[in-house]
Parts: sequence; C-alpha cells; structure tokens
Amino acid sequence: MDKPVRRKDLLGRQVADEWMIYDASGKAVHVLNETARFVWDRCDGEHGVDDIVTEAVALYEISETEAREDILECLASFAELSILD
Repeated sequence: MDKPVRRKDLLGRQVADEWMIYDASGKAVHVLNETARFVWDRCDGEHGVDDIVTEAVALYEISETEAREDILECLASFAELSILD
C-alpha cells in the first residue's frame, strides 16, 4: 500500500468531535478518532506511507517508529473495513 486511496463512494461527516464515514454499500458507519482522521485525510493517492509518517512525527511529536506502527495499523484497519480502493 504505497499511496493509499480512500473509496470515492463513501460519505464523511463531522458529528460533534468525531468524524463519521458512511458506507451505503456495506450499510455501515465507521467512527474515526483524531489519529485515524489524520491518516484518513491523507489517503488521497498523493501521500505515501513515508509522507504520512513524516507529518505525524512533526504534528504529534512522537518517534518515527511509533508513528509508522500506528499508521500501518490504522491503514490495515481501513483495508479490513474495505474503505480503501
């Protein structure tokens, strides 16, 4: 998954402090926390995993190793939920 891309048919909405993703085809709603939303916003086919890690390290002041582990785990969850192309 070099440059992850979110599915185009999903609808995202901010509800209070949470980001909700509506998947009409799977009749599901997915709720993202702040970190997952950060990763989701970068699943645009333009950002590679290394780019996302670099941004996360700068924004959250965490180690590159921790950022990479968290981001890869998040992307694996997205893939499992079938919300990436």
